[in-house]
Amino acid sequence: MIITTLFFLMSTLIISYWMFPIVKDKISKIVLLLLLIFTLLITWRFHVEVIGWFILLLLTNLYLLFYIENYEHFRLFLILEFFIFVITLGGSALLCLPLFPILFFTAMYLLMLILKQRLNFILAMNILLFTLVFYIVSYHMHSQLMILCHYIFIIFIENMYQFYVQTLDRDTADFQNQVMSHHYEEVKSVYLNMRGWRHDYHNHIQTMKAYLQLKQYTQLESYLNELEADLSSVDQLVKSGNLMMDAILNSKLSLAKEHQIEIHCKAVTPESLCISDIDICVMIGNLMDNAIEACDQIPPDKRRIRVYTDIVHQQFYLSVTNSANENISEDQKRYISEKRGNHGHGMKRVKLTVDKYDGYLNLKNEPGVFVSELMIPLN
Repeated sequence: MIITTLFFLMSTLIISYWMFPIVKDKISKIVLLLLLIFTLLITWRFHVEVIGWFILLLLTNLYLLFYIENYEHFRLFLILEFFIFVITLGGSALLCLPLFPILFFTAMYLLMLILKQRLNFILAMNILLFTLVFYIVSYHMHSQLMILCHYIFIIFIENMYQFYVQTLDRDTADFQNQVMSHHYEEVKSVYLNMRGWRHDYHNHIQTMKAYLQLKQYTQLESYLNELEADLSSVDQLVKSGNLMMDAILNSKLSLAKEHQIEIHCKAVTPESLCISDIDICVMIGNLMDNAIEACDQIPPDKRRIRVYTDIVHQQFYLSVTNSANENISEDQKRYISEKRGNHGHGMKRVKLTVDKYDGYLNLKNEPGVFVSELMIPLN
């Protein structure tokens, strides 16, 4: 039974490590290890396996109580852990006590997935199915080997999930860096144009004074008209109240004007939002890029983009309406733009970002018009 005790201890430590982040403290870990080893020896020497398992579980949880970094779900985890311990122990006592670690490890892993909101029906059925297979095979032969295989199976599932999360985080970070770099260059271009005009401000004043002194009023009027046209090209198109919203919208609307697109924009946004600047860039940048690209495919006299943002019933509302071809492709209906590469997942990225905030994305296609709407709760 010493092997069964070792497997039980392993399952307890593994689940605790997966469930809660633990502070870095070598001395406390050494003390815990010594206490666990001492308990193992006492359990083996006096053949008090059930009492030993309970003490091992108690020691592990006492360590967690003092040395974990985040106590979210901790109380519920402890209650359910001891409940699972009693239930699986009773079931194993009726069937086969040495196979207790299989039932306990599976039940604790499923508990962890539930508390972390990672469990779905298919995953649960697969775990239960394989656990049943390992348990039946272990009951008839090679029990210790099957318990080990079962542990390897659970660890493999968890490692695959962690690898997926790390890969997704890395890809998301790379994409966000590319988005920020792309939009930064556009915003920088608008800013440099504004700074260049302000730099020439005194020169313009001197030129107008010269026209006045020479009484060349016609030339002065012509010069003022040129300045007005030049200033309108660098003036802010949007002043919503939110710095990042203004920056990304002004850069995209300026780009739309360069593409001979008629624009209409009304933006009202609080100075502070619960949405990160990067996510604002992802949503508005991709929606505007898609709208501009759609307008480029139709004659200049039909190119129009309308942007509207506001706070509606404690929700951030954004609508981008653009002229488009009469028929929309099936890819766009599935939230995927037709472009390729990292930029090719523009609409998909928008939907992922909206889902991140428990929001709502709606795409509508009417004859000659494509509408993108999103709403994100601000609580």
